[in-house]
Amino acid sequence: MWDKTKRQRFSLLRERERQGALTTEEQAELRGLYRHLEEMEASSLLPGIERKRHETEKLRAINEALRDVIRRKEEHLTRMQGTLAQFRTEREALNAELERILVQAAQAEAEVAS
Repeated sequence: MWDKTKRQRFSLLRERERQGALTTEEQAELRGLYRHLEEMEASSLLPGIERKRHETEKLRAINEALRDVIRRKEEHLTRMQGTLAQFRTEREALNAELERILVQAAQAEAEVAS
């Protein structure tokens, strides 16, 4: 725990460090306080880091699933476009055949009428 006494001691040692007046023992004490502070920060950040890591993993899995669905939809669209092209070709052939038959019918009718 970082209580008032430790905060005051840490501030004092940092001030003495800025002044260049630390003894060897005080330097070691300040390093220990820095380590303790870093350990406390790390332990308080760890749950958030783990939560973010878990969220990131979930988002990566969702992104992969989305990429797969998009790929499949693109493949489906390509197949549909191919099928549509075939239908258009068949429709054009049927329309040409119908036109040919109608021309023949008109010719036959004109022959009967003359």
